Amino acid sequence: MENKVDDRSQASRYQKLNITDFMTIGIFFVIITLVGTVVAFVGITPVTFVMVSPLQGLVLGIPTMLFYSKVKKPGMLLITAILSGAFSLLMALGPYHLIVGVLLAVVAELVLWSGQYKSVRNSIIAYMLTSIAITANYIPLFFATRSYILNSDMAGKYSEGMARGMTEIGERGFVMYAVIVGATAVTSLLGGILGKKVFDKHFRRAGIV
Repeated sequence: MENKVDDRSQASRYQKLNITDFMTIGIFFVIITLVGTVVAFVGITPVTFVMVSPLQGLVLGIPTMLFYSKVKKPGMLLITAILSGAFSLLMALGPYHLIVGVLLAVVAELVLWSGQYKSVRNSIIAYMLTSIAITANYIPLFFATRSYILNSDMAGKYSEGMARGMTEIGERGFVMYAVIVGATAVTSLLGGILGKKVFDKHFRRAGIV
């Protein structure tokens, strides 16, 4: 009986996040955010602006899957999602990324947990889910287009042409937003597969197959 209690106690301690876990979260959050920000610079025209999240889904698969190879406990994805959402708030992109990101991170946590943190397939699916969260930053553009263009002073910060182009794209509404979400889901699956191939040795060493 005492052995069973000790085993449960040890398992409980193992599941708790420690300083190493928080350091891992912090390091990869910085790396992923920096790479994602660099990729976002392609969005300098209305057309390329809506391509940012699908492109990020593909490119960020490499560093993010390395991060996932080190995720063995609940909570790591959720904390990362909160940090990413908070960064979007600081960048004046609104609360949508934070809200959607937290909800999808909870689902992604369950996906990893259901595979006992040893399933490559589940890791790729979890990455796809968390990648979709970035598309939430497009919500104001597609569902409150004119107020978004006005409040962001797009004409003043960029040009009248940019403002007109963004307005035309934004007024396509739900259909265009659904296309972006779908494209991001596809590219993030491809990015997850690519990241797994690049860091295959890390996954095997971590017992993820």
